[in-house]
Amino acid sequence: MLTFDPKQLGDFCDGLDDFLKEVNQEAVYVYRGFTVAVYHRLLMTTPQWTGNAVSNWNYSVNKPDYSVSTVIRDGYLGGERLGFVQAGPKHVKGDRSEGMQLSLQKNAGRSKTVVFNPVFLTNATSHLGEGYIALLESNPNNFLRTENEPGHMVEKAEAYAGNMQVLSKPMTSSFRNLRFADVGLGAALVGA
Repeated sequence: MLTFDPKQLGDFCDGLDDFLKEVNQEAVYVYRGFTVAVYHRLLMTTPQWTGNAVSNWNYSVNKPDYSVSTVIRDGYLGGERLGFVQAGPKHVKGDRSEGMQLSLQKNAGRSKTVVFNPVFLTNATSHLGEGYIALLESNPNNFLRTENEPGHMVEKAEAYAGNMQVLSKPMTSSFRNLRFADVGLGAALVGA
């Protein structure tokens, strides 16, 4: 014979509720870490020259952030512009340049508000009136220097994010513990 005591069932349900709260919090940590890692991937794979494009990646929660900073561009050009010949050093994708550091600094702490909210990774820079990221993404007429090719950083990040259901246990553990400043680790976790 099998007997269930309603009092024991109540204790069981309380224990199950506690367990589900812990699982839900763990899922929040993994989701948060995953969105940060995809942001890191975009930083590491965005082609660079001045660092202006990479400095303008925005990580925001609940609504898109289309703000644009011209600090890098203005400092780089120094008021001098001769076609595509510009003053200042040339950077390549993956460089931990001041542009990447600026993006990390301005976005630091934003991931802390993520529960299961929508997260937006945006970049509203422009070049001669056109979306600069779209230009870098499509690389028309081999616009990019060899060390920055290929483009397609957004397309590849979207494809990876679309496959996030195939995460392994070690990866979920890494996402859970990912800090915003760990750009190299975050990018590596999502294959940059």
